[in-house]
Amino acid sequence: MMRQIQLTAHVERDPETGLYIGMVPSIPGAHTQAKSLDELQANLKEVVELCMEEMTPEDMMAFPSSSACSRSPSRYEQPAHRWRENP
Repeated sequence: MMRQIQLTAHVERDPETGLYIGMVPSIPGAHTQAKSLDELQANLKEVVELCMEEMTPEDMMAFPSSSACSRSPSRYEQPAHRWRENP
């Protein structure tokens, strides 16, 4: 069985470019940007997977275990874990 971990992503919107900026502070190099929150979520998933491919087993064990991967609700969240953009 694969070990499950819980990660936190920080998301901001750049007022100058209008792009969403996302980063996972617990993983060095895990940051990306996108025009929409849906695209940002997909980009973050991809960058986290790529970063984790390069980690050693010791690096992976440093993450706390989680019985179920989840994230805190945000003001962008809709039912079924869909993202909604605020104008």
